[in-house]
Amino acid sequence: MTIEEGLFAYLAARPEITTVIGSSPTRFYPVVAPQNPEAPFVTYARADSTRERAGSGFTGAVEDAYNLTCWAETYPAAAALARLLRNELDGASGWWGDVELGSVQADDKRDDYNSDLQLFGRLVVLTIQHREA
Repeated sequence: MTIEEGLFAYLAARPEITTVIGSSPTRFYPVVAPQNPEAPFVTYARADSTRERAGSGFTGAVEDAYNLTCWAETYPAAAALARLLRNELDGASGWWGDVELGSVQADDKRDDYNSDLQLFGRLVVLTIQHREA
């Protein structure tokens, strides 16, 4: 299981999240949303990845940063979805499938507006330290 699959599975199993972004399908899209998406929804994209190295090579420790953008029809709804994601993800630990988490940190960063879709966005930056096989 990849870290992206683990993140999706974690969010798809949280009723607090699926109540807002659906469960069949869950409106959590890699990089861009499909054409004419139902709002609210979340897009995610990897922003950075660092693999720890030691004298003998890769140690298995990875730190990934993801940009999660929460999109909704109103500014308060986008901000509320971002707050919900931050509260559900910040401090997560344990396992996402077979991915061992070290730590998860989620922070609100900036607002956005998509004039084509007429949707408001709020960016949450997610930093995940985990072990990769």
